[in-house]
Amino acid sequence: MKWKRLSVSATFLGALIGAGFASGREISLYFGKTSLITPLLAGAFLGIFCYLFLLIGSITGGNPLSLWGKGSFFSNAVVKISNAVTLCSMIAASELTVNNLLGINGGGILTGILALITVAFGVEKIKLSNFLIVPVIIALISVLLFKRGEIPDGGKIVFLPAFSYCTMNIIGGGYLVSTMSADFDKKDCAVTAAISGILSAILILAVYFIIQRNLNEDMPLMSAAACCGMKTIGNVVMYLAVFTTMTSSLSIVSDNKLFLSIATVSGAFAVSVLGFRTIVDKCYPVLSVLGGVVSVAYLMLYFIKTRRDNSQPPVAKEKHFFTS
Repeated sequence: MKWKRLSVSATFLGALIGAGFASGREISLYFGKTSLITPLLAGAFLGIFCYLFLLIGSITGGNPLSLWGKGSFFSNAVVKISNAVTLCSMIAASELTVNNLLGINGGGILTGILALITVAFGVEKIKLSNFLIVPVIIALISVLLFKRGEIPDGGKIVFLPAFSYCTMNIIGGGYLVSTMSADFDKKDCAVTAAISGILSAILILAVYFIIQRNLNEDMPLMSAAACCGMKTIGNVVMYLAVFTTMTSSLSIVSDNKLFLSIATVSGAFAVSVLGFRTIVDKCYPVLSVLGGVVSVAYLMLYFIKTRRDNSQPPVAKEKHFFTS
């Protein structure tokens, strides 16, 4: 079970470290002008919400949508909207990254076509590559932290950006780990959530330190890498993160259906002309609100579900770890 806890924590971290995180744009948007305590609070919130979703997974047998009953379409819709926005931002990000690497335009179109081909032939192999890419991103962050990290002076401790960052990311990460915690008890949930929250806080804080001199860039972390003579490797890592995030998002939105995938990518191309920075800055706060609504709704449904289970006769209660 110890390895399962680590595996689930790694999955949660992998969902957090997408291309938005790897670019540094998310961190700049939510924490750029705040005190260093604020990103630490974000890690704490992520740990708390991770615990909530792990508990939900444990009481639903890894099927969190079952809490909603006939209303599961709402949660499904939010997940799809979130991934559709992510897809648009990833196409825009791939345009920027390819231009930085090769000095050519059309990178978004080419990457979108590659994502379509990948979904058509099976997305599972690309999902597995996240286990390789995430450690590489962490290694890049570690090097840049040593070379360029700095602790800013001042800044206010603010709760809203920390909470909003959590709710924006919990749509994907929390939902994902809840499907993996069917055999968890309360201790497993607590330990896994603690590991996830601590590691999340460390990584967010590291990127926060690195990008202080590049807050106004479209991709602050990539700009920091370029300033350290690591432009090529930084953009290669960024492109890999973009591609895996794009493919996963496309798979979720289109349900791996070819014609729906083509229509989805076509629509995403149209939105991506707004630019990576604009999409992140304007749309991610909306996702924070949606994530907050879904999280609160799940919390209420979880409370109702556990209250209902606790009202059952003792024989029925023995089947559930909350009443053991």
